[in-house]
Amino acid sequence: MMDPELSARLDRLEAKIDAAYKAAHKSQQYLFWTGVITVAFIVLPLLGIALVLPSFINNYVNPLNAATGNPTVNANPGSLQGTLNTLNSLGL
Repeated sequence: MMDPELSARLDRLEAKIDAAYKAAHKSQQYLFWTGVITVAFIVLPLLGIALVLPSFINNYVNPLNAATGNPTVNANPGSLQGTLNTLNSLGL
């Protein structure tokens, strides 16, 4: 059969392998949740800003155009092209 010393050594190695596996699994979970939180708090707000910013710009630029007597260039206040046309008409 197997030598008792060898058997004890294999048991210790098995315990160390199990501990390494648990540590790797915890690290994997940590990295996963770090990625989820990064997407939730950085990527999604940036995407929202990119979609909403043209509308906000038009809300402030169109009254400025009306006050200065410039006609409103933007027929569709939510479009990016309309926002760019309005900014170009102001010389920005």
